[in-house]
Amino acid sequence: MLVLKENGANERPTATCMITCVGHEEVPLTKPLKLMGKVETYLDDMINTMIGSLRDVATLSFKTHPSNPDATNKERRVWIEKDPAQITLLVNNIIWSSQVEECFRKIADGQLEAMKEYYKLNV
Repeated sequence: MLVLKENGANERPTATCMITCVGHEEVPLTKPLKLMGKVETYLDDMINTMIGSLRDVATLSFKTHPSNPDATNKERRVWIEKDPAQITLLVNNIIWSSQVEECFRKIADGQLEAMKEYYKLNV
C-alpha cells in the first residue's frame, strides 16, 4: 500500500511512503514520487522508486550497524528496531557472513580460537 499526499484539487498526488501488507511497517520513500502520466508509466517509476528507497535504507543501515567503527550508537537493540525488518535481516546476514568468513581466514592463518571468540561476541 502507498501513502499518497494530495497536492491540490487539480494536481496529481505524490507517493511518500510504502506500508507492508503484513503487520504494519512503514518505509518512507527517500525520493517521493509525483504520480504523473499513464498508470503503466508511473507504476514502473514507483517500482524503481521503491527499489531505490530500500537500497538507500540498506546503505544507511550498514553505516549505522554496531560493528561499523563509525557508527554513533553501538547498541544492537537500537539498530534492530530502527529499520524495516527485511532490511535488518538482510544487513545482519551480510555482516554475519562476512565476519564468519574472516574467522575462517584467521583459522587458516593459525588463529585456531577465532571462531570460538566470535561465538562469545555474538552470545
